[in-house]
Amino acid sequence: MQVSIGGTVLYRLFNIITITDMVVVTWGIMLFLSILAYFGGRLFKNRPIDKPPEGIENVVEAIYDLISGFVVNSMGEHNKKYISYFGTLAAFLLVANLSGLVGFRPPTSDLHTTAALAILTFILVQKTAFRGGLLSYLKGFAEPFFPLLPLNIIGEVAAPFSLTFRLFGNLLSGYLIMTIVYTALVKIWPLFFLAQPLHFYFDVFAGVIQTLIFVSLSMAYITNKE
Repeated sequence: MQVSIGGTVLYRLFNIITITDMVVVTWGIMLFLSILAYFGGRLFKNRPIDKPPEGIENVVEAIYDLISGFVVNSMGEHNKKYISYFGTLAAFLLVANLSGLVGFRPPTSDLHTTAALAILTFILVQKTAFRGGLLSYLKGFAEPFFPLLPLNIIGEVAAPFSLTFRLFGNLLSGYLIMTIVYTALVKIWPLFFLAQPLHFYFDVFAGVIQTLIFVSLSMAYITNKE
């Protein structure tokens, strides 16, 4: 068994741009979510304001209320602007983490994917910290007193690494364990059903938990810089 951290290379363009299976699965997830967002928006585009939601509209509104309530309760009423970001982030992470259920390797088991998501959050954190100006930003590293300056800098730099490797490690380990299980059962295929309960933990439970952890920590990092 051989598993590449960067995925299996499918195509190289001028030896510069590399297309891997992880990239293709990620594109598929992005397309899937874009289609859902498009049709979800159309449900409410022409609906009268005084008309109560019906059918699938109730599901869409329930999902939005869940995400917006989570953001507001975690970050405060003044941070409603982050609803779209964290809603998109949570949707992508959840679908990516659960993609193993349909036979794909989760994109979040690829270090490049988790690093990219962590960098997005890191940029938002630094943008929030810069609101008070450069002097206030630099002064924050010396609080509550100057001798903590090195530790504060290390803690700031460590945050994106923590987000990256926590998500990557948990999803990759689950993928590897399931790969080992199926490899062991490949010669006794009638016993494949024995592996199915493991999907509930390594794909469903771990996938949902890691989505909540990544989103919650991202919210906490941003809130702490206000």
